[in-house]
Amino acid sequence: MSPVEKLAIQVARVSKYYKLYPRPSDILRELVFRRKQHSLLRALHDISFDIRRGEVVGIIGRNGAGKSTLLKVLTNVVDHDSGQIVISGKVAAILELGTGINGEYSGRDNIFFGGICRGMSARAMAEKMPQIIDFAELEDVIDRPFKTYSSGMQARLLFSTNIHIEADILIIDEALAAGDALFQEKCLSRIKQLAYLGKTIVFVSHSIAMIQQLCTRGMLLHNGELVVDADTATVLHEYDQILAKARNNNTVASMQPSYVYGDGAQSRPELKAYVELAEIRDEDNRPTTRIERGRRYTVRLIVSFNRDIPQVIVGFRIHMPSGLVVYAIQNTLRGKELSGEAGETIEALFEWECRLQSGEYLLSCGVGEVIDASTGLYPAPFNELHIRNNVKVLNVTGTEIFGGLVDFNATIRFKRRGSSRRVADPV
Repeated sequence: MSPVEKLAIQVARVSKYYKLYPRPSDILRELVFRRKQHSLLRALHDISFDIRRGEVVGIIGRNGAGKSTLLKVLTNVVDHDSGQIVISGKVAAILELGTGINGEYSGRDNIFFGGICRGMSARAMAEKMPQIIDFAELEDVIDRPFKTYSSGMQARLLFSTNIHIEADILIIDEALAAGDALFQEKCLSRIKQLAYLGKTIVFVSHSIAMIQQLCTRGMLLHNGELVVDADTATVLHEYDQILAKARNNNTVASMQPSYVYGDGAQSRPELKAYVELAEIRDEDNRPTTRIERGRRYTVRLIVSFNRDIPQVIVGFRIHMPSGLVVYAIQNTLRGKELSGEAGETIEALFEWECRLQSGEYLLSCGVGEVIDASTGLYPAPFNELHIRNNVKVLNVTGTEIFGGLVDFNATIRFKRRGSSRRVADPV
């Protein structure tokens, strides 16, 4: 199979603009007098990317970034103004609630006609109907009009219908946000199963945790442009920067935070404060990145100050390569107040016991300043000053076997009741 044949979605320089009219009557005035009465809203600008078959790609960005518009363009719900899109395979799409649904029809009828419109035969839909209804957990209301369903029930029906349609590509636009926790868990499990079976999945989400769980690749949209297309950790790092800049525009911050990658000593004289050095030391006070479960370690951060900061926040986090945080701590969460003076250097030591599952993790750290401690909020609002991501790669080893990421060091006891055997007998 050639490289092109392995592609499920090809997007080349796609743009989409919406016409905005001050008044509805201006549409008629434009048609009659042939004079422009509208302004243009740029929803998408010069977007290009390829998605391979079997990839699970998460699209993230702030409201108005163009995420939903991109999915509508991919699924031909709206036309694009320029560029080219090539879709290889059958598509099932879950867009905004109610899209492609008749509110007067029953849930059963919407499932049936939805499948027919997506290329399924009447016989195939009749065979899949019990599976779809069972997955959606809507047996008691399936013959009621769709318009009487709650938003969560509508999400269940839409999601269940589309994942049971025989499609090569599944496109989802925040459909899981309306479901309850148990249904979201079921949906995530189903998406993972489809990904394992080689289906291509593209979805928009504001949930960082969901993207971390499902994706190895992400796309970050901002103001209608594709600003980052990379691995999940890199995309979420860049998204953090966008959020930080937006947050600082609403505060008294005098400068933007600095985000950097990698190890080594640093000097950042342009910042109020910065993490000069970060390392992990073992019980013998030796630097290490080989971590053994059950032993104690110390994260050592050297923080340098170029300006006075009355209330400082310094801390670290350990996360998976996907970006999923498994542990994070900073001084204010332990009630430890800290201040810094210009020209001063402070050594921050965090002692901890490793209880992580064997595998590879990343250490990131940072320093910030409290904006206003009088708000009564906990933790208090703060500005990030210097964030160092992926400073160390940690290789965790251990002999104990358990499920999940964290070892709770659980003990097991048995008490036998209603038995004629002596209590001392082994169980």
